[in-house]
Amino acid sequence: MHSKFIRILVFFGCLTIISSQLFCSDLLKRNHTKFHPVRHCQRSNKTRIAAKNVANLNKCIQFAEHNQALAFNFGHGKRPRKKGDQVGDLLNLFDVKRAKEENKTKIEKDLHALEENTDPYFDCEVLSCPEVGNMSSLINDTRFDYYTLYGYAPENSTCFPSVGLFMYYYDERMNYTEATSTCEGHRGYLARIVSDIRTNFISFMIQQQIFDINKATVGILQSTFNESVNVPLEIPIKHAFIGLKELRRKGNFVDSLDIPLKCFLYRAWAPKYPSEESRPGCVAITASRSWKMFDCRKRAPFICELKPTKPRRINRRKFNRRCSLKRSNN
Repeated sequence: MHSKFIRILVFFGCLTIISSQLFCSDLLKRNHTKFHPVRHCQRSNKTRIAAKNVANLNKCIQFAEHNQALAFNFGHGKRPRKKGDQVGDLLNLFDVKRAKEENKTKIEKDLHALEENTDPYFDCEVLSCPEVGNMSSLINDTRFDYYTLYGYAPENSTCFPSVGLFMYYYDERMNYTEATSTCEGHRGYLARIVSDIRTNFISFMIQQQIFDINKATVGILQSTFNESVNVPLEIPIKHAFIGLKELRRKGNFVDSLDIPLKCFLYRAWAPKYPSEESRPGCVAITASRSWKMFDCRKRAPFICELKPTKPRRINRRKFNRRCSLKRSNN
């Protein structure tokens, strides 16, 4: 009888563990992202992490997802071409046009030089970071279109390669609720940090900001007093709110996507944290790569993570058209 009772307890214990794992797995799969076409007949010159020739757009998307890319350039080999054009698909026709305009008497030689100096061609180039702001790294290229997870990417956002875009509000102090609303207003949420790579990167953002403020302040003092200042100044930026908070039940934490902390193995609590205070707390990350709990009413800097978003306006049909050499942005 005693043995049978133990077996029943073990059975229900295993069932609870399996149910918990399935619950967490389902939550983590819901964070699905989608690439959007943003620029026609242009490619991004951002850092390329991998490239290959693929059969179609879906294969390029799969290749980008496998390499944790945030954007990619895709070459539409079947795009309609100008009738009678004999220049091969491996050349960017904007380069051909420029070569003809610069040296009209040596067209054949110039085209041969273009072919010789062109990098190996792959119709799927996946990128670790997307274009932001005015997309200054885009290049006119008739071979490619540019796709990205981030149709909305402000100029002041910081790319964490292969992870996402972040915005650091180091010069503003808000409580946790206000910080959450501010992030949502920028199509984002308080940054998720439940992994070693995320914690290390976001802590580095704080360290870099402290360094930049120190450097700028020292420069002001040097120019004002015309003397060398060798001692680093004390800057009141030691931590920033991120997307992890405690629920009313003590010890139960959820991130910005309402995924319980128990679904992750990684922890980076500072010594003596999480604390056993009576009021549920909100979590901040420190420059020393650790997590601390604070009263959610405390005002502190904070870090937002931008959601992958589709562009405000896009005409998908034009991506099947032939590139126009008369317009830099097709």
